[in-house]
Amino acid sequence: MSGRGMKKWAPYSSLVEQKTFLDKEISKKKLIKKPVLSDERAQKINNILISYNGQTIRIRYFKEGHIFEIESRIRSVDTLNRKIILPDKTHIFFDDLIDMNV
Repeated sequence: MSGRGMKKWAPYSSLVEQKTFLDKEISKKKLIKKPVLSDERAQKINNILISYNGQTIRIRYFKEGHIFEIESRIRSVDTLNRKIILPDKTHIFFDDLIDMNV
């Protein structure tokens, strides 16, 4: 016998507060844990950042329970604050990086 899943909560979404709560609970289930970075991958990211020459890079990073992937150039690398800054002024912290490919 299979459960009804989230269908059983549909009648309760008639009130705004309940619908908001149920939407938050559903979105929490979709969150993932941050992947652990291996030493080899961390070294690879470090080498790319050190030898960067203005080429487009594919960047995968973790933020708030989701993994994002973008292709962009790097505007600057802020080693003091441990982040990279993209041309659209987006900041990605070193600790959030998962992978980089040239």
